[in-house]
Amino acid sequence: APTLPEVSLTSDNPLDESLAKAAETATLTVRSEEPLHSLTLVRSDGSTKSLDPVGSAGTQWTLSKTIETGDNGPLEFRLRYTDLAGNSGEEVTSTTDGSQVTMDTTAPEISSVSIVSNNADTGYGKDADTVTLTFTTDEPVRVLVAADLEIEGLANLSVRSLNDGKTQWEVTGVVDEDLVEAPQSGGGGGSSTAAF
Repeated sequence: APTLPEVSLTSDNPLDESLAKAAETATLTVRSEEPLHSLTLVRSDGSTKSLDPVGSAGTQWTLSKTIETGDNGPLEFRLRYTDLAGNSGEEVTSTTDGSQVTMDTTAPEISSVSIVSNNADTGYGKDADTVTLTFTTDEPVRVLVAADLEIEGLANLSVRSLNDGKTQWEVTGVVDEDLVEAPQSGGGGGSSTAAF
């Protein structure tokens, strides 16, 4: 009976090829030990889709899937195949190299947001005061850096994760009067104090 000694799964996600978000592509790559007559993916509804041969030897195959909004969780597959004599190989449902792709098309949500300053009234910040923003995400997020954030009125941003799970975050910055949009008032004048 034929065998599939190499089965791998990757995505074109630029940050992690084991993850895929909407509009990214996951690719299943297969090598058989001998030329195959057919190699098909069996879907959960029982329908099938043939893998695309690579070259003419009949031993290299590939199949790509564009991730769609609503696709979430591990990308699963079931492969059926026969050799040129019609012998069926054992169904394959996992990779040979441990690779996998998890689809994630749901944006993380932020909760438990708190913002305080080191001002005597912690609800306000004036020029040179330090402001601290803390928040929680409902799922782990990649490591955030200051360049990922823009908070009006604050300069010298720094970011750090408060837990190993990368779901609790703290951002600090310094109020810069040149970055604070002063409220308009009738006779001029204005304020460089921002309320949070």
